[in-house]
Amino acid sequence: MEGSATQVPAYIRMLRSEDSRMRADAREWLGSRMVHQDTIGEASAYATPFLLELLADEHCPDRAALLDLIITNSRPMDAPWPPGPVPVAYLRSQAEGGAALMAAKPTAAPGAYFAYLIALQVEDADRLQSFVELSAYDALRAGLPLVRTLLRSEDPALRERAAYALAHFPEEADLSLPPLSACLRPDSTGQELSTVIAAIGMLGGEIGRHWLLVDKPEVRFASAAALVHALGADAPDAAVRELLRLTACDQSSVREHRVFGTRIGLYACDVLRRWRPDLEDELFAAAMRGLAATPYPDCMGVLGNLAEIARTDRPSPPTPMGWAGYTARQQDLIKTLAELPGAWPPAPARFHSSTLRRWGLPADRDAMRALVPATLGVETLRTGLDTPAG
Repeated sequence: MEGSATQVPAYIRMLRSEDSRMRADAREWLGSRMVHQDTIGEASAYATPFLLELLADEHCPDRAALLDLIITNSRPMDAPWPPGPVPVAYLRSQAEGGAALMAAKPTAAPGAYFAYLIALQVEDADRLQSFVELSAYDALRAGLPLVRTLLRSEDPALRERAAYALAHFPEEADLSLPPLSACLRPDSTGQELSTVIAAIGMLGGEIGRHWLLVDKPEVRFASAAALVHALGADAPDAAVRELLRLTACDQSSVREHRVFGTRIGLYACDVLRRWRPDLEDELFAAAMRGLAATPYPDCMGVLGNLAEIARTDRPSPPTPMGWAGYTARQQDLIKTLAELPGAWPPAPARFHSSTLRRWGLPADRDAMRALVPATLGVETLRTGLDTPAG
């Protein structure tokens, strides 16, 4: 990180500048001070109250972008991504003892926090970092009364970001669900309405099943996800079918439709994987159809989801020794990938995938095809790739 903490007030004042480029630069600089290499730093909790004070001023420019900065720098690293219900009780238990460790930090010099963190034993470092993240999270929680009022703003982008912020605070669900439910307006943009619905689901609230029929892809997804979040195994079949359909489709066809910043096809798979483990076989089959239907590079996200599902089959060595070292699901995935020319980048480019590296697989198609036993044909796949999507 560049610069020192003494510069933070000046950059916060720049957020009021009439120059849009200067405001953008200030947000970028402040973001780099509060989060460094995906790790929330101690500056976040101290800066957030001042940023909330700016946010409260309706004359402050770029309030939606400002709120997004606050959310990004207050969201615990252990919170699920794509977004799901935040495990707050777990986060608070992990932070126990962190306050004493922070008090023992020897100096406030620039970079001292991360140097101190690295020097600690692993268990203490985890406690301290959890305490820092929880402090930033609670700093935004203190501003939620303000955030709830932003749901009535005339700016749809600000309303959407306010709904997204509220979704991360289950301890405030009783206070947040009523104003969120009041925002369920059919005339809202698809982006705003889907965010509100998804936020209600993350907080454990219920929505009407009629939202599954809305002619907006992101709204249908958000409605299905919200019902699964809230009802689990009791979610209506229509919600499950919508999530399986999105998982199985050509992901490039829904590339532009996002909820909480995540493509709905990939998000749908993640929702079912996390909250409907009883549907694992159906989900794996749907994701395999999605892999077969999706060209490179959009298939990369599908491959990542499939890898997560395949890993639940049973553990395998980091670098399996030959074909027999892979689980049945992993074998299906490897064989399908080897048979799909459209899933690979044009030669001579190679397939850069953490899944391939983690499983000790080759990064070019010919080598992967050679790995598959010659006795196996496409017709032996267990996953039913030719079965129509549900």
